[in-house]
Amino acid sequence: MRSYLFLFILFDITFLPYFWALSIPFSMPFVFLWAFINIGKIYEYGNKEGKYPALIVFTIILSTIVGYQYDEYIYKNSVIAINFIYIFILWFYFSLNTKLLYRYDIVKLLSCFYTFVFLWALLFYFDKDTYVSLLGIWNARSAGTFSKLFEDISYFRFSFIWTDPNNISYVISSLLLFIFFTRTLSILKILILYLMAVFIVLMTMSAGGFITLALSTVIMLIDVFYRFVKSAGREGKLPIVGGSLIITLFGLLFLSYFGDLLMQNDTIIYSLSRFEDNLAGDGAGSGRVDILKKVIGLVGFEQLIASFFVGFGGITLVGGDSVSPHNGHIFWWLSFGVISYVIFIGYFFIRPFFRNIQYSLWLIPFILGFTINIMLGELKLFSLFMLMYTYSTHKMDKGSL
Repeated sequence: MRSYLFLFILFDITFLPYFWALSIPFSMPFVFLWAFINIGKIYEYGNKEGKYPALIVFTIILSTIVGYQYDEYIYKNSVIAINFIYIFILWFYFSLNTKLLYRYDIVKLLSCFYTFVFLWALLFYFDKDTYVSLLGIWNARSAGTFSKLFEDISYFRFSFIWTDPNNISYVISSLLLFIFFTRTLSILKILILYLMAVFIVLMTMSAGGFITLALSTVIMLIDVFYRFVKSAGREGKLPIVGGSLIITLFGLLFLSYFGDLLMQNDTIIYSLSRFEDNLAGDGAGSGRVDILKKVIGLVGFEQLIASFFVGFGGITLVGGDSVSPHNGHIFWWLSFGVISYVIFIGYFFIRPFFRNIQYSLWLIPFILGFTINIMLGELKLFSLFMLMYTYSTHKMDKGSL
């Protein structure tokens, strides 16, 4: 039964649809049930290795209660709190079931998920009507589903089966680095994964996704160059390096041939145009900067003091009014307090780099996504993050899974 629940959660956060009525994972009630049954183990683990995540959960609950003073936001605050508590319970679940991380090939599962996303992107590219029809089954509240109602179908953005197109673009770059640094891959496989990532990000039309993928590319190239220098002097390694270079050259020729065909597609033309607009300061990226400046301008010294220990819940409130900062740092600080923010950033984004840089590089796209967008409101994305985080940190402890 334990293995069945584990596999159900894994497949649910990767492949299964959202529960359409509430837009939550099907496994969410079972995760809460597991927490209720194993409250003793969670409490014991929370007093040892899990004390910081447990403290974050405490600040979320306390901030939500404080936010109940604003009657009009009680329902939404409660929903957001339940969603975030579910995510941290998932961390406890994965951490208390590390033996199952050994038993099942998590990286292979994530590689299959990677391919699954690519297949959805292909469907989006070739047949948007069918894509939207299926998307209505997987996630009725997706941005893609609503876009069909309000604009030309050829120009809405690929969001996978999730809600926000930006989110999947960050996750794909993160998965690319995660697979690259946790598996020994041939250059051909790396090239295929990379081309798939480029295609997916183009379909999302995400400026943040382009930036994240570009940075991921630089990280991978530095690692490949390091390996080349390290192996160049070893006997028998030069033919392998030469073969890798030939495969890379073949990939570039492939891109140059099919690139012209891709550039004739309206979606890709619009995607690149949108990215250029963001670089020029005329697109959505510019709007986010303006919103961020406005929110920072509204947050005064009194708000800073008021949000130091706790916030006012998941509805970001400035002066009693709900605002959307489009920035994860400000969102967490105003919602759950500065102390909660410092613990969250320190434990999940900074601490792993001091333990093992190689197994932490996949976090960089998440950090950028958290900075450019809020990102963590996507339940399946945050669930994947907790799975990848638990896997990589235990890989640091054990050396190899």
